[in-house]
Amino acid sequence: MATPSLRLSKQTLTPLLRHRQPPPLRLLPHLTVRHQSTAHHLPSSSTNVTPPTAAATTATTRLPPLGRLPAASLVRALLLHSVTANPTLLKMGTKVLMSQVGNMERGPVKWVVDASFYAQFCAGSTEAQVRATVASLRSLGFSGAILNYAREVSLSDTPSAHTQSAQISQWLDGTLKTISYSDAGSYIAIKYSGAGHSSLPLLLSRTPCTTNPQLADALTAICSAAADKGVKLLMDAEQSHLQPGVDAWTLALMRRFNTAGRAVVYNTYQMYLRRAPEVLAAHVAAARAEGFTLGVKLVRGAYLASDPRELIHATKADTDAAYDGALRYLMTGEDTKGHGVDLMVATHNKTSVTVARELMRANTGVGELSFAQLMGMADELSLGLVAEGEGDPAMGEKEGEKAAKQEKVKVYKYAAWGTTAECVRYLVRRAEENLDAVGRSAENRAAVWGEVKRRVVGA
Repeated sequence: MATPSLRLSKQTLTPLLRHRQPPPLRLLPHLTVRHQSTAHHLPSSSTNVTPPTAAATTATTRLPPLGRLPAASLVRALLLHSVTANPTLLKMGTKVLMSQVGNMERGPVKWVVDASFYAQFCAGSTEAQVRATVASLRSLGFSGAILNYAREVSLSDTPSAHTQSAQISQWLDGTLKTISYSDAGSYIAIKYSGAGHSSLPLLLSRTPCTTNPQLADALTAICSAAADKGVKLLMDAEQSHLQPGVDAWTLALMRRFNTAGRAVVYNTYQMYLRRAPEVLAAHVAAARAEGFTLGVKLVRGAYLASDPRELIHATKADTDAAYDGALRYLMTGEDTKGHGVDLMVATHNKTSVTVARELMRANTGVGELSFAQLMGMADELSLGLVAEGEGDPAMGEKEGEKAAKQEKVKVYKYAAWGTTAECVRYLVRRAEENLDAVGRSAENRAAVWGEVKRRVVGA
């Protein structure tokens, strides 16, 4: 596929930016970036308009998925996907970002990052900004956001006991703040290693977190706050040498908090690991035997560059087969019959999304089912899922409402929040992941370019 030219002339951009959308899109103001103001991403919730409804977006002719995006967001996405689809440009950009980690409080580099990568992938740095971003996602039809506080601790040196205690306190405060920014029914993502050095030896040796009372109390406070507010916790995967400890801690929390017929705590299963199907089956069996709901976040994997190669499937096709096999096992397998599992299908792979959607009609094993992609990526896939749940505009009103209700698809976008400096390492990881998935970035670019051309030609 030929790379689209980025020489967008005035003649090209004028009809794009003036393109007259159907009523819902006219309600979406374009992107502005003013030192991370509350309008920094997508449409702002502060605009005094009625949010677009499902009926409005399917009035007579259904728009293509990316037709919902404001023009400025579309142009920014085209520029960024073009960079991330080019390995040379991506490596250069990543190197520049890492070299400027200490200079992200002010200055021209911060301005460029804020106007590009930060606006594309991050939710903001204050409660007002985060809530505005979540509201804008909901206005596009998403069920909500998966928020992650981006602040990380340095794990390069072993700090004093006092510093380790402070790391746990900072992690607890940031996580509780993230829960407070979230609405009932939303998700937040956390990593045990975010608690700092004190968590690492315990995870590595698979020692219960109760060995460290401060850490155990922090986890109890986090889970209790989430359960009280109706927010769900996604425990992120770690590198393979820490993952057995992560599994053990998360199962212990599930036994305690996933007892009301729903999951509050979810474990993450990386299906590129050869042992993942076996681990998943063992956890399903434990949940069934002990009477708690198993929370499953299904991903392909995030540590391809660092996990030992022998632990990972030999080919991408093997990983794809393992992922889709896990979907079939959870949704239609005998072991899960009776809805003992809540599942998040977290993937940018269109085939796996199609498999999950087809299995929904025969689902006997999953209670709560949702889909998730990263904010700023795979928007054509995410918005396509949203559109599928809004009924067919060719149907009558009652028939369309009935179909939409039956086929309701919950779609979430994962977004980090924090200052630009706090989010830099998150942004670098997104860039590094794209180095291993340049083809995916090229697909994103092609989809966005197709929407740009549709608007220009149809102007």
